[in-house]
Amino acid sequence: MLIILFIYLYYTLDKNKKRKYWLIAGITFDMVVVGINTFIQLLINPNAVRWASTGSTEYLDRLTDINFSVFGTYVYFYGVIAYMLYLIFYIKKKGKYSLIAACLYIFLFILNIKASYSIALLIIAFFSFLIVIFCDEKNNYFKIAFIIVIAILMIFLLPTIFNTLANIVTLSNDIRMRAGEMSKFFSGNSISGTEMEYRILLYNDGFKSFFDTYGLGNQIIKTNYILHGHSTIPDLLGSFGIFSITYFLFIKNFTQYFKSNVPSFRKSFISIWLLSYLLLAVLNPMLSATIMLYWFLYVPLVVQS
Repeated sequence: MLIILFIYLYYTLDKNKKRKYWLIAGITFDMVVVGINTFIQLLINPNAVRWASTGSTEYLDRLTDINFSVFGTYVYFYGVIAYMLYLIFYIKKKGKYSLIAACLYIFLFILNIKASYSIALLIIAFFSFLIVIFCDEKNNYFKIAFIIVIAILMIFLLPTIFNTLANIVTLSNDIRMRAGEMSKFFSGNSISGTEMEYRILLYNDGFKSFFDTYGLGNQIIKTNYILHGHSTIPDLLGSFGIFSITYFLFIKNFTQYFKSNVPSFRKSFISIWLLSYLLLAVLNPMLSATIMLYWFLYVPLVVQS
């Protein structure tokens, strides 16, 4: 986090703007090249990303036909979410290169579908919708009321929506399986034995470890909870308790500084950007160097440009 922070501050305070633009251009080029190669490799083996992301020798040995030289695993996909959200904001503001931005957004969205990252797709869709509705200089009560009505309707419609997705045969088996699990969950049916149940148990273990150790974490007071690294916030709280406050202070202070360096009409985007990151940090590991680079260096510099 400190390395990312210092690089961000260097380019933010640097009066030579060309250096910042070259950095942005370099990361953008890398992101596109990795995305294209990953798409090609997914055409060869649809399981390539998921198997490679496990880091397991058992799975990696099956990927002998895959070119890993410029290949995106989960850290790439959960990193580019930040940029995809910015692309939606840029398109909404009718930027000069909106057509290119739209094409890039569509490509990255299709890439997520090919990789079968269901949580990433849901986060992208939901927060893209929020950006379209709320990222405006005039946020009025009608929009808030509209969101409340939509949220109430979604409570009743989610089981049907996910059940419909689960029955679309053109989607990957992974996405259909996750959609089926979510349909059962929001319908109040049993999800026993599913990956969703396993994830919920892991999240619970992190929070239980925090409370059972009186907020000190199991690094100080040993518990029987095993924190598997499937999330960030529950695992940090469960492992380090109140001492993980440094992570939250970093997020808080970074966001405040970030907001202070952008025009007022972009501050609503930063609020949604922050909310999406925190939700992902509850659901997934988000402390990877690649993920942090996208969320706390690349996108903030792009937004400030």
